[in-house]
Amino acid sequence: LILLVGLLFIIASFISFNFNIFAIFTGLFFLVAAFLLRPRYGKLPENAIEANDFPELHQLIAKIADALGTSETPLIELTPYFNASFSKVGLGRKGVLRLGIPLLAVLDKEETIALISHELAHGVNGDPNRSTYIGTAIDSLLEWAYLLHPGVLYGNGSGLMEIFLIPFKFIFYLLSKLNQFAAFMLINLLWRNSQRAEYLADYFAARVTGTAAVQSLLHKLYYNEVFVETVHHYAMGKPQQNFFDTLLTKARNITPEQLAHIRARETSLDSRLDTTHPPTVNRIKFLETHPVKQAMVTISDEDELKLRQELLKTHDKTFKRLIDKYRSGSYY
Repeated sequence: LILLVGLLFIIASFISFNFNIFAIFTGLFFLVAAFLLRPRYGKLPENAIEANDFPELHQLIAKIADALGTSETPLIELTPYFNASFSKVGLGRKGVLRLGIPLLAVLDKEETIALISHELAHGVNGDPNRSTYIGTAIDSLLEWAYLLHPGVLYGNGSGLMEIFLIPFKFIFYLLSKLNQFAAFMLINLLWRNSQRAEYLADYFAARVTGTAAVQSLLHKLYYNEVFVETVHHYAMGKPQQNFFDTLLTKARNITPEQLAHIRARETSLDSRLDTTHPPTVNRIKFLETHPVKQAMVTISDEDELKLRQELLKTHDKTFKRLIDKYRSGSYY
């Protein structure tokens, strides 16, 4: 609609207004606004892994998707981060499952199933679509708040013209703040929706692999600090031992005191609103009130070994990416 208005102003300036400068600039303003307010759907990953290269991982993800009641096969991207995510990108809203190699390295087979189940559950619940619609609305409102601000429209003038523009600046200032306030309200809505989505995804994951596995996975998320410390150690020196072996050893040997310290700090953030994920301690408590013992998806020790061997070939490249990002200052 904004694009159409801009085109109409420019066309009218040539047909009816005899090249009216005001109409032309008004049309250009709407065209620029339409460009800035366009929906951002994201790009498909360029380095998505092929099923032929990682057959065990693709097969496991297909089994989990079937257990969740969806036939959609997402693109899979392996990352150097200690996390995982699911999103839908592109005009066709293709699902993309991102799995962090360092996180997978410290998980057992049940926890791995729980992780994948949790992320795929977001796609089943339609969470990425909801956040896309609200996120696009937020971006549009913030863009309008910027475009309507008097400092952007009129700049910093002086003299009689500045006095003449005071009423107009006041009106546009109010319009800018109104859009900013509406964006703030939607941001709060998005935060609340995102937190609810995490609880629901945890519950769906528990139905696939059992409550105990999901709770164990959530405990492993506390190991992010151990991961960061290990990356720092390797980036600053030249340790001889394999990075992933060191990470796994530290994760297995984390002390109860270390875990208690991390949990206590996260509990203190319980009332924060500026996060899309609820505190992990709250998610663990939620699962305790909705216990599921029977797992729908399991894998044998032999299949787990094959899966580990598939992921092992990514370790060298992942380690290099980690160190490069850390040293460039773009990681933490």
